[in-house]
Amino acid sequence: MADAGCNHIFGRYPSTAHAIWRATGDRGVISRHLANIVRYVESLATGVRRTGLANMHTKYGDWLPPPEAPTPSKPLCSAAAFIHDLGLVEEMAAAIGNTTVAARVSQLRSSTASAFNAIWLRNGTYASGRQTELALPLWLGIVPDSARDAVIDNLVREIEAHEWHVTTGIVGTRALFEALGLIGRTDVALRLLTQTSCERSATRTHAPAPT
Repeated sequence: MADAGCNHIFGRYPSTAHAIWRATGDRGVISRHLANIVRYVESLATGVRRTGLANMHTKYGDWLPPPEAPTPSKPLCSAAAFIHDLGLVEEMAAAIGNTTVAARVSQLRSSTASAFNAIWLRNGTYASGRQTELALPLWLGIVPDSARDAVIDNLVREIEAHEWHVTTGIVGTRALFEALGLIGRTDVALRLLTQTSCERSATRTHAPAPT
């Protein structure tokens, strides 16, 4: 189990239980593990209450981005993973009819998503506007309707500014391609997937390109 308050990529415990259930249809795996999974996410919530979501403890952030790629906010990545985990727990609790846990976790997810937007969303962009920072909230479905079009436009512009290359690591890459599908920009996803060149400067939009 990850350290309390440190949530990287997606919590291994809830993600594994959810994947087994979805692959096999066996709700028994949920019944056997839900109580402990709830304790896990509650330990994360305790850490957030102690530090605040903006300072959510994290060790890793977005693992293994391309060399010299701009680094996205580590607490934002960790907070996004927490929101993702809460969605899985809510879904699993509902699947076995545990409406009490489902409602409690749903409320926590909603309040955490609201805090996420209050902290990192400004003028149609999240944090510093890195690909990972924009893709994660779109993938999670937590971008307010009033900002959604601007966030999408900023994501596509950020990709174009990097010459149609990804600047994402393990966390951001999954979110990026799934988000592009969800927002109807599979054309951008295809252009990224068929890219055969290396970007001349991974820091093009944040520092002068080398000469």
